[in-house]
Amino acid sequence: VEASRKGLDQAEEQFRIVQERYASGRGIQVEVLDAQTALARARFNVVAALADHQTARAMWLQATGRVR
Repeated sequence: VEASRKGLDQAEEQFRIVQERYASGRGIQVEVLDAQTALARARFNVVAALADHQTARAMWLQATGRVR
């Protein structure tokens, strides 16, 4: 989960940089779209990691008899 959050932080920063470059006329729209795609993918990765963590936790609780 922590690694996916770091990836999200990096994608957010990259998106911010690309947006600033585009706004100042030094970037192109394709770079913005690529950064948006990477940001969406990073957000998905965080959600997937959280879901995987919760699934693993539930399986562990069941395996240890703490939940039926």
